[in-house]
Amino acid sequence: MAWPERILSARVMVTTRQVGIQTAHIPPGVSNGWIKAETLEGIYKRLKRRSTVPRVRCGDFNTPQEEGADGIIVTWAHRRRPDGCWVLRPRRGLRWDAAERNFLQRLAAFDLPDVFQAIHGYGVRGFSWITKKGQNRVRRRCDHVFASRRLKPIAIAYLDRPRRKGLSDHAPVEVDFAWSFE
Repeated sequence: MAWPERILSARVMVTTRQVGIQTAHIPPGVSNGWIKAETLEGIYKRLKRRSTVPRVRCGDFNTPQEEGADGIIVTWAHRRRPDGCWVLRPRRGLRWDAAERNFLQRLAAFDLPDVFQAIHGYGVRGFSWITKKGQNRVRRRCDHVFASRRLKPIAIAYLDRPRRKGLSDHAPVEVDFAWSFE
């Protein structure tokens, strides 16, 4: 995998039990090309298994391009035509789309659902990063937390204040878990 220094994994003890934690920064595709898709593929390959140890996976994944209230996810394998329709970019295509989609949607099958979607559904719009496109501000949720259901995530929020204060260009994510060992 390219740039392994962008991934940190550890097992930590929470009282008497282990929890697997991984954070990652996936390089943006616009400046790094296929390294983004290949990194997502490598992480997904490692995570697509059941685990006896509860897991949390979080970080800046630089995806998706857009999320709809209807649950539709638009990956960076697509571009918007002038008529508003999304089409696959010829240089990225289905493999790139699958790399992002596997990570965003298919980890739930291995007990790693997207915590924000699990709690809020697609009707609530969250964002962790803002860019300007002309006069418009585009808000994207490119920072994610995926966590085992048995950790019982009960709340998640993007904390925009540190971003507005200039501490980072991303809003940190806070998750509350109701997990107990009793």
